[in-house]
Formats: sequence, C-alpha cells, structure tokens
Amino acid sequence: LAQGQSLCSSGGSFVLNEGGDFDTERLAQGQSLYSCGGSFVSEDGDSLDASTVDNGNHVAMRKAAHQLALMGPVSTCEDAMAVIRCTATVAASNLQAGSDNQARDLLQAHVQEWLLRSLGLNEEDRRLLIAEFQSLCRHGASSEAAIEPALHELWSMRVQNCAIHFKQGTDVVRNGNTWSADSFLGNVNDRKTDMTSLVLCMRILSPECHCTVYEYLRMCSQEQACGLHEWDVFLRVWDTPYSRCVKESLYSTFVQIWRASVALHPFIREVIPKLFCGFNVYEYTKGEKDLQFTLDDGCVATRTYKLSYDTGEIRVEGEGVIYGLYGLKEFFVKNGGPKLMAELLVAVGIGKTVAFDKIHRGWRIYDLTTGTWRHPSTEHEPQSIVGDTVMQQLEPLIQLQSFRGTQCPWSGAADDEGSGDDCNSSDETGEDDECDSDEQDQNGGPLNSSSHTSARGGRK
Repeated sequence: LAQGQSLCSSGGSFVLNEGGDFDTERLAQGQSLYSCGGSFVSEDGDSLDASTVDNGNHVAMRKAAHQLALMGPVSTCEDAMAVIRCTATVAASNLQAGSDNQARDLLQAHVQEWLLRSLGLNEEDRRLLIAEFQSLCRHGASSEAAIEPALHELWSMRVQNCAIHFKQGTDVVRNGNTWSADSFLGNVNDRKTDMTSLVLCMRILSPECHCTVYEYLRMCSQEQACGLHEWDVFLRVWDTPYSRCVKESLYSTFVQIWRASVALHPFIREVIPKLFCGFNVYEYTKGEKDLQFTLDDGCVATRTYKLSYDTGEIRVEGEGVIYGLYGLKEFFVKNGGPKLMAELLVAVGIGKTVAFDKIHRGWRIYDLTTGTWRHPSTEHEPQSIVGDTVMQQLEPLIQLQSFRGTQCPWSGAADDEGSGDDCNSSDETGEDDECDSDEQDQNGGPLNSSSHTSARGGRK
C-alpha cells in the first residue's frame, strides 16, 4: 500500500499515499480520495474536510455522478435535456446549500462524458446542452427539498436506459474476483449493451487494452457493433479525450457495478435484489454475526440494512423487521411432516396464490391479471406453485449458507426421537392440509383475505 497500489472495493477505488493513513469508515462511503496524514485530498490536490465529504451535499453530487456514469445514450435533445435538468437541480441545490464548485465541475465533466455516448447529437447540440446545464446551475431556482425527487428521477432514467448490461444467472462467467478487461467483456450482455458506451468506458477502464476491445467488437454482429468493427471508426471513438477528474469516478463506478453484477457471491448479487424489488446492493460489510448492506435505490439518504445470521431477520432503522429468511425454520428444527409444512406455507402467504375450494372440491389459482380465482390450467399446476414457493423460501438459505461458509445456526437442532410425529395427523382425504377457500370474494378478490402475513416469509 505504501507503494501506491490501488485498493478495490465495492465502494470504489482507493489509493494510499506514502506515509498516509486511511479511515475505512469514510472510504466505505464510496468516495475516491487520497489520504494524507488523516486528512482527505482530492486527486486534483484540493483539500476536502472530512465533514464536507460526509455531508448530504457531496453525497447527492456523488450519487448523481454515479447515475450519469451508468446512463445510456439518448437520441434527441429533448431526452438529453430531461437528464440535464435533473442533474442541474442536484448541482444548483448543493451550490445554494454552500457546496463548492469542485463538485459541480465534476458533475459537468460527467455530463460531457455522457453526452459523447449519444451519436444522435452533434457537437452544436452538446455545446448548447452544456451551456444550459451551466445556466441552470447558476440561476436555477432550486432548494435542498428538490434534491431527492431529482436524484430519484435520474436514477429511474438510468435504470430504464443503462449503458452496459451484464449477463445474469448461469450465464455469468466467473474468473475469480480480480477485475480484468477479459473478465469484464466476457460478462457483457452484447444484445442489450450500447457498444459506443462500452468503448468509451473501456478507454478509461483499460486504456492499454484497445486491441482486446476491438477483437471483442469484431466478434459481434455488424448491427450490434454500430460500425465500430471498422478499425478507423473504432480508433476515432477510442481516442476521444476525457477529463482527468472523471477517470477515477468512472473507474470506481464500473468496477463496483461489475463486482455487483458478476464477481460477488450470488447471495449478494441475486438473492438480495430479489428481496428488494430488484435494487442491487451498493455496499456491504460481512461481519461475524450479521451482514450490513446499502442499496442502489436512488435515494439521497443512505439506509443501512442489517441481516442477523441468528434470526434471519433483515432490519432497518426506524422500521424494524422488514424481511425474514427463516420462514421454514420450524420445519427443519422439528423434522416436520406434511401438516407442518402446509401450515408454514400458509404462514408465508401461499394462500394468496393457490387455495382449495371445498365447495367445488378442487384447487383454484389466483389470477393477478383479472383479479379472479380460476381453475388450474394443467393438472399439476397447484403442485408446481407449491414447489416454487418452497424453493423461494429455501434458495436464500442455500445461498446464505454458501456465502457464510457455514450452516445456519439452528441446522441440526431437530430431535430425531420426535421426528415426523405429524406425518399421519391428517385424515385420508388430506383435507386438513389444504388451504380452505370457503371465504371466496364474490367480486373475485383473493381467497382467505384474512390469511396470515408474517415477517418470516416476506415483506411486511
């Protein structure tokens, strides 16, 4: 570290000066900063007070830069102007709140870099858009209250129009946790990724790997490559100048997004986003007793979630328990049978999807599109839904155990002597194990509308 090597984390790229020291708590905020004797210094050499780095002003500016770094191209000036206005609102609000011009200049550099990705805009369009951004920053009527909606709108536009997409699930190519150009490109989803954006990003991430990137484009279809499979066109884009202050920010952002999409354990990159409506993990800290993480959710205020390994509960300050992962814990602790499994599945909400109609002696499936209970489309559809529900409960446990490298704390706690004591508790028809549906809504509402809702199986 004393030799100036880079430290790469999910929060960004950090560099330690000779004889310097670094504060991991502040670095965990994702700010790319040099450390010099305990005080922070930006890459350009301007001193930044620690309280300034941590306050809400710089957090909002940094998050806006993060969204611009990942934003895909636009085809019209109107679409570009929507992004410009949101970004300028964040910048203008921070300037009025006493923030310095350095953060605004960084945002402007990100805007300029982002506009290069939009081939539908000419140089005059880009010049006018930058001039409009500067004007809005100086004269725009904005306030701190406007930061949150503007930043969320910026995040929403980025989610809908992301520059680079990565492979998911079993398509992910695992080459270890070390970032490299080959590993990055090998996990790019070329069907969804904008190739101009990819080249512009790779020229910053791996300036020495232009041949590797060009070879990758040559192996894409001509439609996907957008003309970049021709060497002269490729070099023209690759040699596009970029601001020095953007380099560190873009590098940390894309290494972070690569790790979150590819290199991290499936529990972090797949299970948690499923629990939180698709929000990816932004940063996390793996402790001995719990996992703490934040989400890339477009909010200014960063909320820290805490997953307890002992209870399986995910808590957040001010809300208490919002998820429970151990919904089937009782079944394994007691070595339960079919009746206990049925009760636990009702507790985690299966009655909102499938139920047994005792009047007509058949299963019903709740159709979200029509809001009615329909007959199964196939003979085994109810069993498939039950199986899927069980797997939805088990998959987080499987991945959590793999992530921790140890079994759940209650694993193996069952009393073998009393195992399976409820296996024959139901009658021959099996009706006691069924989800009753006598209370079907005349208007097609969910059966058993008063059925259990529990933090053990999902969001409150």
